[in-house]
Amino acid sequence: MANTKVNILAWVLAGFFLLSFSSLADAAPVYVEPDAYVDGAILNNAHVGVTLSALGGYFGADNNVYSRFSSLASTGTQVFGNSWDSEGAGDFTTRWGFADFFQSHLKVEFDSPVSSVSIDAIGNDPLGAESVDLGLLKAYNAADELIATYETAELATGIAETMTITRPTAEIAYILAAGTGVNFIEIGSNLIPTYATIDLDNMVYDGMMLDIELQGIVIPLPPAVWLGFALLASGIFWQLRRRA
Repeated sequence: MANTKVNILAWVLAGFFLLSFSSLADAAPVYVEPDAYVDGAILNNAHVGVTLSALGGYFGADNNVYSRFSSLASTGTQVFGNSWDSEGAGDFTTRWGFADFFQSHLKVEFDSPVSSVSIDAIGNDPLGAESVDLGLLKAYNAADELIATYETAELATGIAETMTITRPTAEIAYILAAGTGVNFIEIGSNLIPTYATIDLDNMVYDGMMLDIELQGIVIPLPPAVWLGFALLASGIFWQLRRRA
């Protein structure tokens, strides 16, 4: 009887431990921050768990993502940058746009799907321009299906808005982010159409989640919880064997 009570108590304590560990793991965001690197550093594989790339841009431009200085940064002094030129001359920009052939958009691929991701969009039109910017974040699953989008309000120069997409389970395989829409810049007496661009900074995601289904309810759990459960189960098993 005494051994039975000890075993029940051990399982109860293990359950409380797992719940506490799960809450703690969920509360630990992962930051992908250009400020962590020197100006000009390539960030493609700088962070474990994610791969960054610049898609589009001038023909021949590289697909690298860089840490670049910007006075418009929402945190620190650095933002995500890309290659501007097609001749390898070392020209760079912090502008990201979806709508034109000479603008790159940011792609972030996760090694394992995540359930939440956010990134700051910052208006970057030249001061005095008669225009505003819009930021757009797109999230895709592993089957390349668009599963969610986030579009900012109109962003004046230097104004930032955090774009966030959160899903009930870990299904975000990758995201695309950039400016969207058409602006008009006044040159003399003429309004010249141009495509909206934004600066991008301070990406945060929640880390990988694994799903467990209990009575038809899908519950996402961080992999650390599964590891903790395995270690606890192993420890309890050996304790029971010692008491047997």
